[in-house]
Amino acid sequence: MGVLVAHLLLNSFMKHFSTVCADTNDTHLLAVKYEFLKLKGNYVGLPLTDEHLFDVELVDSIIAQLKRGKAAGLDNITAEHLQHSHHV
Repeated sequence: MGVLVAHLLLNSFMKHFSTVCADTNDTHLLAVKYEFLKLKGNYVGLPLTDEHLFDVELVDSIIAQLKRGKAAGLDNITAEHLQHSHHV
């Protein structure tokens, strides 16, 4: 495959997959944000116990076990982003 064809194909894939999870409905986004802020104002959470504690080793272990090659979530972060990022 020629370099130009490969480049065009790559750009086509990038354009398609960068918009697959994008929500372009601003009215919906504002309604969800308003609902979140309304609920957040009264949120107190559950009491924390020892079972809720975690440390660096646990987080590192879980990130290492994430499956690679999966699509990014709505935050556009993939397992590879976390696995190849600096530990700090």
